[in-house]
Amino acid sequence: MRGAAANDNPGSGAGAGGEAEGRVDIAVVTLARLIGRRIAREELDRLDAANDNAPEKDAGER
Repeated sequence: MRGAAANDNPGSGAGAGGEAEGRVDIAVVTLARLIGRRIAREELDRLDAANDNAPEKDAGER
């Protein structure tokens, strides 16, 4: 059987929630999404660079 967590002190107020904690959570999730998108873009660029054997398109083609 496990005991209580070492940081589970009654009355400490830790993890009690609140407006500031909610804002931090939103900021962390937003930052994680931005980092994830950046990593995805870099990975796609890397894959495109590795697959440079495709024939070049004419100036009028896209």
